[in-house]
Amino acid sequence: MAKLTVFVTDYTLAEELDLEAEILAEAGAELVIAQCRTEAKVLEALGECDAMITQ
Repeated sequence: MAKLTVFVTDYTLAEELDLEAEILAEAGAELVIAQCRTEAKVLEALGECDAMITQ
């Protein structure tokens, strides 16, 4: 089974995502961090992830 991916579409400080990354890793998922400033970028990213977190 492929590893699940959770995509963060917006954040202030990447270091603040350490807790989320740790929790997801324990659940067998990977946190993918990227800044999506437009709707088009969010839609592009959604095709590659299993879940999404926004700030």
